[in-house]
This record gives sequence, C-alpha cells and structure tokens, in this order.
Amino acid sequence: MEEMRVDLREWVPPNKPTTKGVSFPFKRWASLRDHLELIDEKATAIFDGQNVDERIHIVGNVHVSINSKYPGVDIRHFWFPVDSDEPRASRKGLSLKPDEWQKFKATFPKVEDMVDGASEAQACIHDDDHQNQEGMLRCPEYSPRDYQNWQ
Repeated sequence: MEEMRVDLREWVPPNKPTTKGVSFPFKRWASLRDHLELIDEKATAIFDGQNVDERIHIVGNVHVSINSKYPGVDIRHFWFPVDSDEPRASRKGLSLKPDEWQKFKATFPKVEDMVDGASEAQACIHDDDHQNQEGMLRCPEYSPRDYQNWQ
C-alpha cells in the first residue's frame, strides 16, 4: 500500500497541479504542524516590517526559510554539497507570498479534517527510538546528514 501524502503544489489554469512544490508524508506533515506556530510568528514579524533571517529545519531535508529580503515563507528541500557542511536550497519547493501564507495557514485545519490520518500523525521526533541521541542521529528524517554516517 502506498503511503498517504499531503502535497503543497503550484497550480495553473484551468485547474492542474505542476511539479513545483513539496510532498509531505504524514510524519513530515505532522512535523510541519508542530512548527506552524513558530513559522507563523516569524512570518508575521516580517510582514510587520521587522528584520528576520530564519531557516527552520522541519524534517528530512525540508526547511522553511523566512527572510526580510524576500517577504514570504519559503518551504523547500535542501541538499548538502560534498565539500560543504552548509545545506543549499534546491528547486523542489514553493515560496508563499504573505497572502498565500495566510491562505495556507487557514487551510491547514481543513486538510487535517478531510485527509484520513493526517490529524493523528505524529512527527518522528515523538517516536520511542528518538528518546536518546543515538536514536535521533540514526533517523534519516530528523538527521539526514548524520544518518549517512550510520549506514
């Protein structure tokens, strides 16, 4: 059976999704839910004209970037170059403008009501094997860069 996912996609007329966006298996969706308040706090700060430069690791290689230079919420996959410890943004993701972020945030509870299992999903950080440092470091979702060292 295939894993259920929630996709955040760009749509084009007449009513078709593009490949531009991010796909969230339920555990990643739950992690995004866990970070929603912090993301909204930072997004509200830049929309109010405050200086913010924040990148929040959601899970796996998915990060949310909020930067005053580019007002909006950027939800994107990152990757690690071989010669660097700093992740770099990939093309896989979406940048939401302030009004799009507000719509997405308002839609969040509706998605959880409509998609069976989305509201009950728990982020991997709540799993029993994450209750110690070794368990967290062995998790490909929570610690994707360090996970390579354990294979």
